[in-house]
Amino acid sequence: MAHLEELRLEDLNVDQIIQTLQQKGYRLISNGFDPSIEEGEHDFVVTFRHSYQTIDVDHPTNEFPVDALRKVGTQTVHYQGAGTRTPIDNQSQIIINRSLIYDQVEKKVVKDNGWEEKSYQVIGTPDVAGYVPSEAYVGGETVTKDAPNREYTVNYEVNHEPSQNEQEAIVQFLDVDDHNQEVATSGALNGAPYTKIDYVPTGTINFLENQGYKLLDNGFNANGEVQFFDNSDKTTQTYIVSMGHSHVDVNDGHPFNGIDSSEYQQDIIATVHYVGAGDLTPNDNSQIIKKNRTVTVDSVTKEILHETDWEVSKKKFDEVTTPILKGFHADKRLVRSKIATTDNLAELVTYVANGRIIPIDEDGNEIPDAPHPTYQTDPKDATQVLPNRPVPDITGYSPRVETIDPEDPSTDTKVVYSKKLVVQLKALEDRGYTFVNNGLNADTVARSIDNEEDHGTQTYVIGLAHGHVNVTPENPGQPGEPINPNFVQGPKWPVGTGRDDLIRIGRQIIRYSGADGETPQADEQRAEFDRTLIIDKVTGKIIKDNGWNADKRQFGTVTTPVIAGYHADRRIVGGKTVTPEHLEEIDEVHYRENGRIIPVDPNGRPIAKAEQPQYITDSNDSTKVVPNERVPHVAGFIPTQNTVTPSRPGQDTPVVYNPDK
Repeated sequence: MAHLEELRLEDLNVDQIIQTLQQKGYRLISNGFDPSIEEGEHDFVVTFRHSYQTIDVDHPTNEFPVDALRKVGTQTVHYQGAGTRTPIDNQSQIIINRSLIYDQVEKKVVKDNGWEEKSYQVIGTPDVAGYVPSEAYVGGETVTKDAPNREYTVNYEVNHEPSQNEQEAIVQFLDVDDHNQEVATSGALNGAPYTKIDYVPTGTINFLENQGYKLLDNGFNANGEVQFFDNSDKTTQTYIVSMGHSHVDVNDGHPFNGIDSSEYQQDIIATVHYVGAGDLTPNDNSQIIKKNRTVTVDSVTKEILHETDWEVSKKKFDEVTTPILKGFHADKRLVRSKIATTDNLAELVTYVANGRIIPIDEDGNEIPDAPHPTYQTDPKDATQVLPNRPVPDITGYSPRVETIDPEDPSTDTKVVYSKKLVVQLKALEDRGYTFVNNGLNADTVARSIDNEEDHGTQTYVIGLAHGHVNVTPENPGQPGEPINPNFVQGPKWPVGTGRDDLIRIGRQIIRYSGADGETPQADEQRAEFDRTLIIDKVTGKIIKDNGWNADKRQFGTVTTPVIAGYHADRRIVGGKTVTPEHLEEIDEVHYRENGRIIPVDPNGRPIAKAEQPQYITDSNDSTKVVPNERVPHVAGFIPTQNTVTPSRPGQDTPVVYNPDK
């Protein structure tokens, strides 16, 4: 479409090029041109799409005039046979339209939406006193532009068989825009011949209008006419009320129920998305420009029939300066203003951590615990860091340079430091060694040597030994992590030194079941076993395992809880023993429902409606029920025994009752 090469930025008039292309039918989608960029070779992409025009009867062209986009059809109903009373012909017209989609760039039709199909109104046959029509109604066919006309004839005959029976009429409400589908009806209206048809369609018409319909023709009482029942049993008088679909223009100022606001108002969002700075990353910078249009809607079906072009409320988005973040620099100083098109725009700004000053010793190794100051971001330019940064002071070391000037904001700068004897000795302590010379440490040894007067060459012997550390559950190791935190490249805590390796938990669990919602929660007791290991801090090896502090633990017993209405299979449980190798013991207690006292007649049949009390659980022994439980009183009967001592807590006991004579 347009490709420009080897042009200077100041020679490019991108706005003029965009305007020229828009005049040729193109629609701007995105403008990637940035006039503020530094000199050099750059690629800019400006994106367009073809614009399209709808050609219809409201928007004809020279190539497609109105006559090529519209056809008129006529429906004629002839009436005959009623002499001078014969109604005049009924004639109505419909308009059938066509629409096309025109590519404004290629100057040609790219889509023909075709011709509409339209339905005529159904015509109810007028009543003529003393005559019977051949049809109660005619018409209402759906036609196309190739055969748009329709013609019908209704014949009247003299009513030779007048009836005194009750007559029937009906008022039908038809949707002309939906092939004359019935949308409402009066239902059967009945009355004596020549009496008034007592019906008013206004309420139904108003109801349908509230549903989005419009009245096209009231074939019952359009001008206040009064209709009467005829006297023919051969026909049902039919009156047609024709309804059509209202069309409504919907936009932000005129919303419409059932049409989502996104159909006529949308946000064009220009988002600057920031990444790379972790928790410090700024929230997206979003600007919103609203675009609006008007849509024409079928108020019954909620179908969008036509829409205008989108219009934006503001032509350009504002320029966005990249926020300054401490410790980070960005790849863009600002995001230039963009032209608002119909599509969302997005720009990515990436932050990268600033480089640091890294103190190293003369062997190229990082100095432990030395500060690593981060370059300071230029407060006026998010893409730059400040020059001439001073290097940090490190006790016991001297830097070879006083300041640095970073060449790349994201690259670390290593600065060589010379170290003193105290640092060398401290490094041995950090590796896990201990001094054996009368308890001296690195600092006192180095200070005594550094303070010696110059008496020529002197020799000092410093004795070292491997340091040891005890690991216990209270002071465990961290397998895989450095033993000496100041010497991370040294030995790691070996497997078996973590807290979970130094402690074991024994458990006695009593589980209860069988009492439904009354079942007690499981009872759990715990006991600990622990051990101590001795670790060599220099080699990282386990040099001694003191073993577990006990070979077994015994738990106490547990008395089974008493639950009303239930008895257990065990009164006392627990007292189990666990070892470091066998850590869990489980006991189980099962409850069952207590039996009942069952009053029965001398034939052994349960007495209807007699109380059947359940045994009472012994409050001192969950496995038993109390003895000598009294039998219930049963009206009209005398028990053969007054108490029951159950032999089995879960088994019912029948008690014979004799009728009270």
